[in-house]
Amino acid sequence: LSSHVLSVKSIREIIDFSILFLMSFKLSSHVLSIYTDYLLDDIKIMIHCSHVTLTVRNTQLMMNIVKTLRS
Repeated sequence: LSSHVLSVKSIREIIDFSILFLMSFKLSSHVLSIYTDYLLDDIKIMIHCSHVTLTVRNTQLMMNIVKTLRS
């Protein structure tokens, strides 16, 4: 159990660092506008101008999203 908690803590730190990095990148660049958000710890959304990139890390969640979009 403690190794699981440690891995979750490490993942949180990586996510926090990624958000911090992208926020600082946004501040340093006047041309690019990048916004990231993490939902459910499995989805990453990036918006660049009018393009949206959705990255899903959980395969089952990805399949559920595809099924929902198709229906």
